[in-house]
Amino acid sequence: MMEEWRECNLGDFINIKHGFAFKGKDITKDPTNKILVTPGNFYIGGGFKDEKFKYFNGEHPKEYSLEKGDIIVTMTDLSQAGDTLGYSAKVPELKDRVFLHNQRRGLGTCCTS
Repeated sequence: MMEEWRECNLGDFINIKHGFAFKGKDITKDPTNKILVTPGNFYIGGGFKDEKFKYFNGEHPKEYSLEKGDIIVTMTDLSQAGDTLGYSAKVPELKDRVFLHNQRRGLGTCCTS
């Protein structure tokens, strides 16, 4: 027997935390141990794409460091097609590297109530 779907508000189950505006002067293509999550890290259709990274070489608020398994979502896509807008990905583990919660990316967290 198939159960009926019940309509609900996503906000009853998760919160979306906005990312941090990292200073452009500290963003680099030269590898560091800090990787900024950008729209380029999302596959069309969802999932984490780890082919091209942008790195950060500066101080940042610790609460914008992502953890393995965190669920992130693109909240803007500046490409002509806008083809990654709204897609999600799970943050992978990359040895000795940390992913940073960049602006215009949302981090899903469980509601506490």
